[in-house]
Amino acid sequence: MREQLKKLVKLQKLDTAIGILEAEIAELPGQKASMDASLQEIKKKINEVAEQKKLLGVERKKKELELTEIESEIKKYQQELYQVKTNEAYSKLQDEIKQKQEQKDKSEEEIIKFFDKDDEFANRMAELSETLKRTEEESHNKKQLLDNRLAELEENRKKLLEEKRKLIQEIPPGSTKRYEAIATTKDGLAVVPVEGDHCGGCHVLLPSQVYED
Repeated sequence: MREQLKKLVKLQKLDTAIGILEAEIAELPGQKASMDASLQEIKKKINEVAEQKKLLGVERKKKELELTEIESEIKKYQQELYQVKTNEAYSKLQDEIKQKQEQKDKSEEEIIKFFDKDDEFANRMAELSETLKRTEEESHNKKQLLDNRLAELEENRKKLLEEKRKLIQEIPPGSTKRYEAIATTKDGLAVVPVEGDHCGGCHVLLPSQVYED
């Protein structure tokens, strides 16, 4: 009976060790997924900035076309100045030229702002691209470490499972069935020490007779 208990204690230690390994193995895919999520978030930001830059370019083109039309109108009015016959018509054309010149100045200022904003987007994309490159390299290195760790854990788990398989063959089937039944309902703990007069697993006070047994 004493030898059987020793084997059950050893079996419990093996199962506990296997459980620890399997818990770490189960965490590794999540760590990889977290890295991939970080990369996707950076790529998403790059695409968003690229789209904003593209839309800005469209708006700038519209403003540049508008500026070209204004400049054409100014040129046309300036040519007409030499053809008018009256002072009133001359003054009217000058007013038109002045108004168009103000529109031109405003359009040029807006276009400069477009270029400034475009530079901001370009710099932001360069920063994000550098961050992505660095993060990809870090992620690649970390994944290699995780893969190495996974291989190590799997190998250790394989050895422990083989040791468990051999040990179970040395324990009576009735004991192993009872062990498995208890372990299933007690979060993997079937064999625990008695601590004083309490159960070392659930900490329940044991009756004197049970303690003696």
